[in-house]
Amino acid sequence: MPSNSLMHYGVLGMHWGVHRTRHDKSLRKARTVNIDSWGRDPQHNILYITGYSGSGKSTIARQLSNSKTNVIHLDPYFEEMDKNISASIQDKEFNKFLEKNFPAYKSIANPTKNERHSKEWWNKVDTLMTQTEKFAEGQFYKKKKVVVEGVQLSDDTTYPNKSFFKDKPLIITGTNAITSFLRASKRDDRRVVRSFKSGKEYAQWYMNTNKNLDLLAKQTSAKKGEEWANKYLSTKQS
Repeated sequence: MPSNSLMHYGVLGMHWGVHRTRHDKSLRKARTVNIDSWGRDPQHNILYITGYSGSGKSTIARQLSNSKTNVIHLDPYFEEMDKNISASIQDKEFNKFLEKNFPAYKSIANPTKNERHSKEWWNKVDTLMTQTEKFAEGQFYKKKKVVVEGVQLSDDTTYPNKSFFKDKPLIITGTNAITSFLRASKRDDRRVVRSFKSGKEYAQWYMNTNKNLDLLAKQTSAKKGEEWANKYLSTKQS
């Protein structure tokens, strides 16, 4: 029967009611591992997200979060940030937990060169991450999940031994170094760039980050593919 109507029945893989964003494309480029274990038990109640500064880690964390998800951004605990910005992205429930169990967490941010090379500072960092894991375990029994995101996960700041992540839910963002650099530079009003003595030093930092991310992916067997994208889309659909 002839018809003047334009019909559209969808395309293979399309999920009705799901609006794709530009981040859906980057999610398909991300390297992931153990996604399905997130929230399965107290020891797997954290989804770790890492990548370049400016690679979209915070955006992905926000997209995943809901009323039963605590999002912990590591930047304000380690870097010099505007107080208003820092306060706005910190998880209040997590901060209350730290105030009770580890009030010294405030002294981790903005260490001097001598402090950063001291055993005391690194002990505080270890304690912060231990408390993060304890917080996530407690949230499990409240039927809440936790997301922890930061470039600090991929370098030696928080977990020098990358085998820690072998059985953990992990996302390594797929945004390339140049795109990440432009995003971070615009986002931070070039604050990150100014913190380095030269463009060469900044480029070296990104190269080191790339090396760390590749090493992390290798040691955890994280791979690109459909695992994360499918999990993400099914989550947003339900």
